[in-house]
Amino acid sequence: MNNNKILTWITNTVSPSISMQFGRFDTAKDVWDFLSRRYVQSDCARKYKLEQDLRLLQHQKGQSLSDFHSQMTVIWDELVLMEPKWTTNAELWYNYQEEMRLVQFLMALQDDYETICATILHRSPLPTVDTTLSELLAEEIRKGLLPYPV
Repeated sequence: MNNNKILTWITNTVSPSISMQFGRFDTAKDVWDFLSRRYVQSDCARKYKLEQDLRLLQHQKGQSLSDFHSQMTVIWDELVLMEPKWTTNAELWYNYQEEMRLVQFLMALQDDYETICATILHRSPLPTVDTTLSELLAEEIRKGLLPYPV
């Protein structure tokens, strides 16, 4: 009886073109396994797509640095969920991750920021992404690229 309830629920929550394929299965588990094999995306495929999105992301003319940084942060946050949870030295891992994000962020900026990006990359130690963003926001305002945020 529970099997039939679950089969009905699954059938009623998917599109008709998908539910038509359930006739060959006897149990809800068989249907669930079928759906899992067919539609669950592997972490590697998702990571590939996120990395691709990150590399294609470019700071657009007229776009504020804050908005652009927010777009990158959404992708970074999703990638964090796929990172290994183990590490021999958490501080080294954090520093590596922060450096990687800094490079990705700076690479995607418009050419207007090339001089300041070069200056940032030659610092030792490198600043964090947040510190860099603050400096770039000040530069954005100084150059009058966008009006000062309210």
